[in-house]
Amino acid sequence: MRHRIITVSLLTVAAIYFLTPVYWLVVSSTKSSSDLFGTFGFWFHDPHPLDYLHRVLTYDDGIYARWFANSLMYAGVGALAATLLSAAAGYALAKYRFPGREGIFNVILAGVLIPGTALALPLYLLFSQIGLANTYWAVLIPSVVSPFGSICAGSTRPPPSRTPSWRRRGSTARGRPGSSPRWGCG
Repeated sequence: MRHRIITVSLLTVAAIYFLTPVYWLVVSSTKSSSDLFGTFGFWFHDPHPLDYLHRVLTYDDGIYARWFANSLMYAGVGALAATLLSAAAGYALAKYRFPGREGIFNVILAGVLIPGTALALPLYLLFSQIGLANTYWAVLIPSVVSPFGSICAGSTRPPPSRTPSWRRRGSTARGRPGSSPRWGCG
């Protein structure tokens, strides 16, 4: 019982710690700019949330709605395309044997090791030269290519209960002994 009280107490403190900024965000959304710094920060001051929401949505001919739609498009389309490309690349590298397979894997592994910030300027210069700067493609193309996703997609295997019996015995579809890739993330 004592351990349960300590656990619940610690989880309550952690929940308060993590939810306080969310509460402050909701409270501050009901304040004007002058009220934000001139009143108590954790309580509402003359709240008119619908008025403020209307001002945000009509600001600069509705630019906020366009920003929101762009964010949804970048996140949704980028995530879907990255998942499909990573799954296809990982599957091909894990299941098919072809000349240069290890070299391709090494290039993908090198892509994991290069930080994204190191590629920002070269990508901008490249997109500027080919006329893609300041377009949707300049954001989507780099977000679609995920070397880590390709490695992870190629290393996942179904649980033994979902694996066909011929695969559990170590055979491939053609009846030859199979070998799993010697690389992966899990």
